[in-house]
Order: sequence, then structure tokens, then C-alpha cells
Amino acid sequence: MIHALALAFLSGFVALSYEILWYRAYSFVSGGAAPAFAFMLALYLAGIAAGSLASRRFCVDGAPGALSLALGRFILLANLLGYLFVPLLSWLVTLPDVKWTWTLPLVAIMSCGLGTILPLVCHRAVAPDSRAGAKVSWIYFVNVLGSASGSLLTGFWLTDRASLREISLLLAILGAVMGAVALQAGV
Repeated sequence: MIHALALAFLSGFVALSYEILWYRAYSFVSGGAAPAFAFMLALYLAGIAAGSLASRRFCVDGAPGALSLALGRFILLANLLGYLFVPLLSWLVTLPDVKWTWTLPLVAIMSCGLGTILPLVCHRAVAPDSRAGAKVSWIYFVNVLGSASGSLLTGFWLTDRASLREISLLLAILGAVMGAVALQAGV
């Protein structure tokens, strides 16, 4: 259960840190346009929801090892996509006739992978017994703590002290650690 709590915390931290990082990138490419945050947030949340819904197909009774492998792969893929988002956005907006608003669907695609992580952690780590509700609530509580920590630390501290590249690299490293924990611990 301790591995599941660690993954829940880190997934919240990384997901919200990516959201802040991506908004910072959109504030640059949009020239500070007022609707940039609203559009980006709407597509980020839609992607998280779609990823959570898509994770259902892996949440079936079956081989726990297969689910652990899927979880590890989703974590690594989601974080790779998150890491590549800023360079991809930067490249796309330099192309002729590409407006920043046309790149917004990328936010949904990239965040979709992040949305798969928490449901898969819960499904893999929590047995369907009389303590399931309490265990799931702890996992979600720790995820909310990670999300709040990611927002505060990244939004109010890291963005003042590090470049987008450095923050992206830090988040990619945290994502790799998460993937290794999932694969190694069999969460």
C-alpha cells in the first residue's frame, strides 16, 4: 500500500506541475491572451477525464502482473509525452499559418495519459474487501496532497528559479521514478 500512496502523491504532483508548465508555455505562445488559460484548462481536464475513463479496459479481473506492467507503461508514456509537450508546442507555433489555438488539442492528448494513472493505481493496490473504501480514500487524499504540492511548489517556487527546460527535465525524472516504482513494486 505504501507504494500505491507514493505513486498517488507523485502522480498528483507531476500532473499539476505539468499543467502549470504547459500554461506557462501557452502564456508565451499566446502573447498572454486572456482565453489561453480557460481553453488549456478545459482541454487538460477533458484529457484527464478521458484517460480515467479509458483506464477501465485495464481494470478487469485478471493477471495482476499484466496490470502492473500496463501501469508502469502508462506512467512512462504519460511522462514522456508530458516532457515532449513544450518542445512540440514551440515547434508547432513556429510553422507558417499555425495559430496557438490549433495546438490546444495536444493538451487533451498529453493529459489523457496522466489521467490513466490514479485509477490504475487504485485498482491494482486495493483489494475488493471491507476495507476498500478506506484504502481508496487514502489514495485519493494523498493524490490531492500531491496535486496541491505540485501546484504550490511548481507555481510559486520552481517557475521563479528554473527554466521550462529544467522543470520539464525534473518532471520527466520524477515520472521515470514513478514508472520504476510501479514496475519494480508490482503496484
